Amino acid sequence: MGVLTVQSYFNRQQPEETQIYSLAQSVYDSVEWGFLLDPSSRQFYLSWKPNEPRDETPAYNIPDAARQGSYSGVPGRPATLDYYTDEAFLVTLLALGSVSNPVPAEVHCAWKRARDSAGLVRSYPGALFTYQFLHAFLDTRSLNLRPCPDEAPVDWYENSRKAVQAAINYAESNPSGWRTYGRDAWGISAAEGPDDQYRANGAPPAAVNPSPEEDGTVTYYGMLSAVTLGDDLRARAVRALRVARQRGHWHPRFGLPDAFHDEVSELVIPGRILLQAESAGGKVIDRSEALGLKTVQLDAGQSHTLNFQFPGPPKLPLPSGYRVNVRYSNDNFGPLETVEVRVDGARVGQLAAQDTGDGGRGWNIFEWSGLLGPVTLSPGRHTVTVIVSGGDGFGVEIDAVSLEAVDPVQRSVVRAEGPWLQRALFAIDQGPILLHLENARSGLIWHLLSRNENIQRALQRLAPITTVSAAGFAPGPVAPESIASVFGPALATGTQAADRLPLPLVLAGASARVRDSTGTIRPTALFFVSPPRSTS
Repeated sequence: MGVLTVQSYFNRQQPEETQIYSLAQSVYDSVEWGFLLDPSSRQFYLSWKPNEPRDETPAYNIPDAARQGSYSGVPGRPATLDYYTDEAFLVTLLALGSVSNPVPAEVHCAWKRARDSAGLVRSYPGALFTYQFLHAFLDTRSLNLRPCPDEAPVDWYENSRKAVQAAINYAESNPSGWRTYGRDAWGISAAEGPDDQYRANGAPPAAVNPSPEEDGTVTYYGMLSAVTLGDDLRARAVRALRVARQRGHWHPRFGLPDAFHDEVSELVIPGRILLQAESAGGKVIDRSEALGLKTVQLDAGQSHTLNFQFPGPPKLPLPSGYRVNVRYSNDNFGPLETVEVRVDGARVGQLAAQDTGDGGRGWNIFEWSGLLGPVTLSPGRHTVTVIVSGGDGFGVEIDAVSLEAVDPVQRSVVRAEGPWLQRALFAIDQGPILLHLENARSGLIWHLLSRNENIQRALQRLAPITTVSAAGFAPGPVAPESIASVFGPALATGTQAADRLPLPLVLAGASARVRDSTGTIRPTALFFVSPPRSTS
């Protein structure tokens, strides 16, 4: 969508802008939309990856027709864009506009539309961003699409408004007890929370998932992106900006934080701390079966240190201890290497790195060492150091180090004090804020995308409009100064009472625009509008 926005912006007949237009079209035309379509569900796969030597990634078990790679999911259970989200909507729209690699129009009705009793078509996680991306690019107030078979039509503008209002109502009723929520803290959407974990937080009334992720974190982008959804929500977004200043969240250099939590009433101390290989110390190697897709090779005499922060102030109750587990690969041809593990410089234990075997995959087979320790962790910064000695001269590849809580309960709940701010900004969050704010000011992005031929083509497939000469009803371009007839299932009626008015008539508020041969859009006289008919 960004590429097509740029294409519409640079539209002057100058060499540089002509080249930008052409390059943008070539990027769009190169996407093989049909290749990513699951033939049974007509839903788009989440992803595809090419075959790699010595690779058996569990998440990709559906081979493509040419056996050159695999799709996400397993046979019978493909991982697809299955439920409505604005992301699924945008992908579908882009695919429908393609001429080079078209897909059937039915893909628009392939993803599930789960409605509640109020008519809200909900996304699975209920996160606000899943309702805000489409409206960042298209003015959905005028998006009148043909309904799917056996379904009532959806007003996608009102649908986003309902979702935002559902989040507001939920936050203000505050059923979960999180003090963060309230009148000016209702941006329940995806973010990294106080425990540094990403969650697609969502308000339950806006979610298909009966227990959506939710940790009390509030996002500013979730509130500000509602600025284009009507005057009432625009006022709420403006108020959120003002209250942010009162909270002291504005920073003179970095602006607003991504998210906040006024009082972290519960903080989870992890039952398992997983540290993946980092780039410091040893030789970094790409391995497709490594947890982080990278390993660090350590030869005899080399060491590798991983750093982590253990949460919670010192006064809080913590797990009694952790044991250390090392994931490694060793394609051995002689004496076994010794791997020693230290935490904060103190020796925890050592192991003989066994030959993990090759099975035709060599260094791409990994095993866990077994538990070493225990070790007690206090709040604050810690280091885990892995040291290799001896062996056959080829070293050992370290994939990850895991610290497993000794406590039989896999997580401990502790109390901590707020407020907490997340200033590591998510790119997916900041972009929609800027697009929505500009659309609220000028409608610029909406205007650019509305005149993009690829997007127009997609929308016409979902709501086809036929234009012919009124004299001979011959299809094609209409001559200057002549009368045209325009008809189709998605034309605006101008009034709900149209089917009760006699013919001929002119509907109050109806208007029309035409695009001439130069691409200029201009208003035109509209002197007759027929009433809608239930049979057409």
